[in-house]
Amino acid sequence: MSTICDRISYIKSGTKTKATNNMKIFLVLFLSALCSHVANATSVGSAAFVANDLRTSATPTLLTFGADVSGSGALAEDDTITVTSTGVFTAQATDFTVTIVSGSGNPATCTAEGTTTANALTVYLASAAGKTCAIANSATFSMTIAANIAANSATAGNVAFTMATSVDTDATASATGYTLAEKKLSSASFLANDLRTSATPTLITFGADATTALAEDDNIMVISTGVFTAQATDFTVTIVSGSGNPATCTAEGTTTANSLTVSLASASGKTCAIAAGATFSMTIASDIAANSATAGNVAFRMVTSKDNTATASATGYTLKMFAADPTFSPASGNVTTGSALTLTSTNATTICLRSGTTAPTCYANGTCGMGSTAYNAAAKPTITAAITWKAIGCAGTGKIDSAVVTAAYDATAATTTAAPASGASQAAWSSMLTVFAIAMAAFSTL
Repeated sequence: MSTICDRISYIKSGTKTKATNNMKIFLVLFLSALCSHVANATSVGSAAFVANDLRTSATPTLLTFGADVSGSGALAEDDTITVTSTGVFTAQATDFTVTIVSGSGNPATCTAEGTTTANALTVYLASAAGKTCAIANSATFSMTIAANIAANSATAGNVAFTMATSVDTDATASATGYTLAEKKLSSASFLANDLRTSATPTLITFGADATTALAEDDNIMVISTGVFTAQATDFTVTIVSGSGNPATCTAEGTTTANSLTVSLASASGKTCAIAAGATFSMTIASDIAANSATAGNVAFRMVTSKDNTATASATGYTLKMFAADPTFSPASGNVTTGSALTLTSTNATTICLRSGTTAPTCYANGTCGMGSTAYNAAAKPTITAAITWKAIGCAGTGKIDSAVVTAAYDATAATTTAAPASGASQAAWSSMLTVFAIAMAAFSTL
């Protein structure tokens, strides 16, 4: 701009002899006025504008703003400061308190009140009791408002602002005051220790990377439909990792059928802290509902009290149909030589057997692994000597195989009882009939 103004001065110096065109005269006068304005323009310096909550969609409870007063003029009673920022305020035509943090002396010589539109805050200065309001030339002032603040945008990004006072000729150039960000956990996980349909897990493990630091009285919520049993009384949540070693936090939880809420507290002699960026892991071992009877994914979401957005719904784990543990008939023990074994395993594609101490195995497709034999109900194995059998129910693709069951047998010979000889049997019956007849005759004489 100074180069242009220098050029205008040169042109003006020659206008008496060279500038005969009216348009040239107008242009010279216009540019001369512009350069004069630029040379004398004033605005505050080092302007700042920040909210105390930078989460998208959250509503800040405090806005702080300030600047260096321009060297051209101090601020006094009845002067104003205007902060412009689109959508940051809620409209309020009635004066409300603006707190002067610094800049007008100590104790403060000024008080301040404000009004707002959706896009601007106007601050009015007044003299404090017994004082003459003054914010001196080049002084740095700082002020706050705690009311009439709109919710942050739902979209992450920069919040721009300008600032001007009643003694300045220009507002500051538009600049970024603060940046909104979506606050939510990352890399969240949620897993039960038993993935069988209809089974009841005994442990659930969950965790994530904290975007914002967590401290005492903060909470973590895990939402998953039908996974928990309702419990309003606090129970222990184990912090596996993430709050230091030894842990600085303890945790307790309550549940509804569809959610777990974990409350953090400081461990004895510690200040609870899960740092921003830290990976935490926790477990619960109670208040867990039975798995669904239907195979499928178990979805979950997770959010903390410091977040403004829960994680997107994601699969924590997948429930699968399973083969029941095989049963042997007859059961382990002594059996008659030649006894046939009957095996059953509900939902098993194949029951696989192996004798000895080595366990049978299954391939993923439900067939028997190397060294294992498929049970055949039409050709059952028989017990002819002492033997140990091991069996497993192979469930097939996408299902869960049973545990390995063991049955040990001893074979014993069949026992027989000799029948009495034919003649002896007839004599015995004859004697019995005689005794019976005598007894009946004696009974009839009574």
